[in-house]
Amino acid sequence: MSDVSDDRNPSKSDFDKLLFSRRHNLLEAVVRTLVTQQRQNRSVEYARLISDYFKVHGRFMELLMWAIDIDFLTTDTLTIDSSSFQHSTFFIPFYNQFVHYHFKNYLLDIFEPIIFGLSSGGDYSEEFKIAMNFQSKEITTAEDIASYQASLDKIAQIFCALNEDFIKNAEYLPDFVRMFFTKFFKIMREGEVETVVIEKIFNELFFTYTICQNVNDPFMLMFDDDRRPQLVPVLYKLEFVSLIIQNIYTNTSMCEGFLIDLQQTIKKMNGNCVGEKMFKYVDAHPVEYKEEPESEEEMNKAFEKLLDAIKNNIQGILDLLPGNLSNQLLDAIKLEKYVYDDYQIYHATLDTINTFTQAYNAKINKLDAENMALKGEYDRLFKEQQELIQQLDTLERKLGPDELEKLSSCIDDELMLSDDYPTRETERNGSIGSRDSLPSSKKSGMRPIGVFQDTSPSLTPKMSSSQKNSPKQSKLFSKFHKGDKDKKEKEKEKDEKKKEKDEKKKEKKEKKK
Repeated sequence: MSDVSDDRNPSKSDFDKLLFSRRHNLLEAVVRTLVTQQRQNRSVEYARLISDYFKVHGRFMELLMWAIDIDFLTTDTLTIDSSSFQHSTFFIPFYNQFVHYHFKNYLLDIFEPIIFGLSSGGDYSEEFKIAMNFQSKEITTAEDIASYQASLDKIAQIFCALNEDFIKNAEYLPDFVRMFFTKFFKIMREGEVETVVIEKIFNELFFTYTICQNVNDPFMLMFDDDRRPQLVPVLYKLEFVSLIIQNIYTNTSMCEGFLIDLQQTIKKMNGNCVGEKMFKYVDAHPVEYKEEPESEEEMNKAFEKLLDAIKNNIQGILDLLPGNLSNQLLDAIKLEKYVYDDYQIYHATLDTINTFTQAYNAKINKLDAENMALKGEYDRLFKEQQELIQQLDTLERKLGPDELEKLSSCIDDELMLSDDYPTRETERNGSIGSRDSLPSSKKSGMRPIGVFQDTSPSLTPKMSSSQKNSPKQSKLFSKFHKGDKDKKEKEKEKDEKKKEKDEKKKEKKEKKK
């Protein structure tokens, strides 16, 4: 029975081999599925589970360095600057957990005097209230100027003292924190990043993502239930503190007039670039530290929690893994085979749909390309046609009615000659037989002019309403579109005209006699 139960239990050792492998294929699939593709609250929770698992195994630094590599490093180029963290999808979620693990006592030691002063209604509270009022108030009177300057001096003193506290308490930071910054600086220097840029990056990471995001969090500052109610009324003032810190230490936010004046006042009092002391201290005190794994019991607890999260999102994780790793993962966590079979059916169905979709899209794209080519040819011919119609219009306007009538008669004569041509050629060459006996060059002359016309609806000349209503144009233009019936009628008209002329001539001769 024990063998059966062992076979059904997930194998933590097999799972760890996959998760802690050097290629980190499973780790990336798990993080993408559980952290980057989830909503904010779920993402934070899953990031905590993954961080806890690496921490209890003594591998949390490995997780942070991997996240930095994924987010900021390429094969040959280090792509990181002071604004890169806001686009981070891997590093910042785990860095936030890093802050929660190691910065609680540090933050509380630094900000407890300020928090006490704000909550007790002391000088800090009054000065911050004045400063906050000046954010949206215009300074007009002499009293305003004096009050404004006094507020600047007082708050500048507070933040100068705070800057000193950052450095004094830095020596009490856990060795793990200092080792992280040591490794972080090493990565950037290996990428040939200048020290000035490294300082800006440090200020952004330390002050914005470590201090500012947690200074107004009562849970982060480890207040117990009895003290939290005292903190709630002054949280909005702590937000103001956070805003000031972000502006005076990083220069990345929108600075208002008050914050600019405060920054300059602090620099005068401090005698050094704001934030420079903290960077120099951390950079000058590198630390090497070895993480130690926690107890077996803690490891198993973390494994059970992470395993539940993976099982609940197994479809997405398997979709990001190659087939061999999918099999190894399912064997390690002992998921029932039907889950795998269902997934295979689902995956095969998607593959089939994608295959037919790609083939269909390829045909559609080919037809679209052909249609575009034909449309281009049609547009070109249509444009030429319209130009010819305009030229014909212009020519008809230049010609008067008489000239137009003469031209029409000439066209009629040419058409009659072209119709008589085969018969005359036959008589001239003494041919008696059918038209097939004519040479090919002569046969071409036998075709009526309508044969040479493209009667396709798409290429038929489109006349405007003015062109259709023009008797001159319709008369001239229609010469190219008349059939045999029209030709016979014209021949009859000509014969009648000739007869009339002959009769008139006879009458004139008779009158002369």
